Amino acid sequence: QFTISNQLTAIGKRLAMVLTMLLIVGIGQAWGQYTKASSIAVGDVVVLVYESGKKELSSISSYGVGTSYSGTPAGLYELTVEAGSSNGTFSLKNGSNYLSWNSGDSLATATSKNANSSWIITFSNGNATILNAQDNSRKLQWNASSPRFACYTSSQTAVQLYKKAASITAKSNNNTYGTVSLSGTTITAT
Repeated sequence: QFTISNQLTAIGKRLAMVLTMLLIVGIGQAWGQYTKASSIAVGDVVVLVYESGKKELSSISSYGVGTSYSGTPAGLYELTVEAGSSNGTFSLKNGSNYLSWNSGDSLATATSKNANSSWIITFSNGNATILNAQDNSRKLQWNASSPRFACYTSSQTAVQLYKKAASITAKSNNNTYGTVSLSGTTITAT
């Protein structure tokens, strides 16, 4: 179902329709929802999850607290992806704090970007391997026996990153023609 405001110009309507069709083909989900990531880039917004246990990172207090979710993650602790402190690393920022490892089997936050708050992140078989840049033997994982997210040298349970969908505003020649939004199976261009 398409709903287009009468206030749009003919060009704006065509642009909105093209964007809508691109969204149907390209995104296939509602904005603000999260889907499992197979890659990340600077500027992405992600959440850390233990998918099979339906837990998502919701806060940090010496360890990462996992809160239950149903369906898709709710985004309780969104992390913005930034370039890390060294080439090939990423930093994950929530508000003014960076996800960090300090010592032992911990997960902490830091207010500055350095090797402890930078991560080497790769993806394989739907899982994210998140190694600390200061000590790459420290892997961010889920501990099923002591439920929490933390950095371990031992083998725990693999984690996943879910990426937040983006939104698009239709603009041309500095004129805003509208916003295309997607909710369930209804697409609206206004």
